[in-house]
Amino acid sequence: MSCAAIDGVWDVDPSQTLILMTDLKTAGPSTLQAVQQQLAPFRERGWLTHWNGSHIVPGPVTHVSSGYTLPTSVLNSTLSNCTYRDVFFDAPLHDLSSIYDASNSYYASICLRRQRQDSHLRIVESADDGRQATG
Repeated sequence: MSCAAIDGVWDVDPSQTLILMTDLKTAGPSTLQAVQQQLAPFRERGWLTHWNGSHIVPGPVTHVSSGYTLPTSVLNSTLSNCTYRDVFFDAPLHDLSSIYDASNSYYASICLRRQRQDSHLRIVESADDGRQATG
């Protein structure tokens, strides 16, 4: 069955993927493995968006993992290899590195509250340089 023949859940645009965002709050590797095992029926039917080694192959469901998702958990998973991977990162916008790219990251996001607090701390720390610390 080809991806073109598989309709998604949206009646207005059946080709639009459904994003399944898993925000891991416990031990990343074991939790991600459990989630990937639960997605086996979707994988077997070819319903998951995946990386095929050269480009992203769209599917009705796209799994994006966030929180305590470690790059090694995704890239070295028993369900991932150089020609197949069906979990993508929510890449940390504040810490983009060579590990995150279009082949493994569907989103890039940041916690604005934490970023604002970090920015505030940097201003306070640099107040000795003549800048005003603001609240």
